[in-house]
Amino acid sequence: GMKQSQFFTPKAKQPPKRLIQDTYRYEDKDGSHVMDVLRYKPKSFSQRGPNGEKTLEGITRVPYRLPQLLTRIKEGREIIIVEGEKDCDNAKKLGLVATTFAGGAGKWREEYSKWFQEAKVICLPDNDDAGRKGMDIIASKIIVVAESVRWLELPNIPEKGDLSDWLNIEDNDLGK
Repeated sequence: GMKQSQFFTPKAKQPPKRLIQDTYRYEDKDGSHVMDVLRYKPKSFSQRGPNGEKTLEGITRVPYRLPQLLTRIKEGREIIIVEGEKDCDNAKKLGLVATTFAGGAGKWREEYSKWFQEAKVICLPDNDDAGRKGMDIIASKIIVVAESVRWLELPNIPEKGDLSDWLNIEDNDLGK
């Protein structure tokens, strides 16, 4: 009464093929291409150099949207730090300047400090423990060089939610 398939090891399922969903271009202070962060579907990320090489060896890391960040600081206006490039791009649609760092929550590198001299920073963590802990690390480093650092948590977003989720709540995007 057994089926033939019960006598053989089942074939391993192939993992789903990753498709590039977005490419986020990182630029130095002069607007030259430094590196890319690739967002895939299903959700995962990778990084590559400006010529497509899969290594970042020898590449100086910079915050995302650095030229816009520096302009905003020079104007004495506030900048927002979020956890991902998608949130930065969505903030741009509202006329805001937001930045993030390749690698996710808390991926601070000491060389980033120089870009935040005299900055007025708003830290906007994702709505989860990892997001708050990562943003706390960043805030503790930036406060040493910035003019001011403030903390903002968005209301009514789900667990693990972010700025993009908040903007998708009806009427939260009236500034668009």
